[in-house]
Amino acid sequence: MELLDQLDPKIAELTAAVEQEAHKQPEVLLLMTHPGVGPITGLVYVLVIGTPERFPCGKQIGSYTGRISSEDPSAGRQRLGHIRKQGNALLRYLLVEASQAAARCNPDWRRRYVHLAMRRQKMTNRW
Repeated sequence: MELLDQLDPKIAELTAAVEQEAHKQPEVLLLMTHPGVGPITGLVYVLVIGTPERFPCGKQIGSYTGRISSEDPSAGRQRLGHIRKQGNALLRYLLVEASQAAARCNPDWRRRYVHLAMRRQKMTNRW
C-alpha cells in the first residue's frame, strides 16, 4: 500500500504532462475527436507517424504500422493470414485498444465490430 501511495502522485503528474503536451499539438487534438482515442494514443500516433503528408494514402499507414494482413499467393490463389508484426508495437497495441473502446462506446462501431467478429468466427469454423 505504501508503494501505491508513493506512485499515485507520480502517475498523476505524468498524466498531466502527457495531457498538456497532447493539447499543444493540433494533430493530436484532431485525433482525439475520434471515439476511443485519448491523449496517449493520439500523441503516440503523431510521434510515430509524423505528418500526414508522409503517406499518400491510408493503406500505406496501415502497412507501416503492421495492421495489414500478410499474403500467401500460391497456385493462383491469394490467402490472407494474420497481421504482420511490423512497425511500432506500442502504436499497434494502442490502435487495437482504441478500436475496442470505440466499439464499446459507439453503437455504429459496435455493430461493425460484432459483424467482423462473427465473420471471423465463421471463417475459423470452416477449417
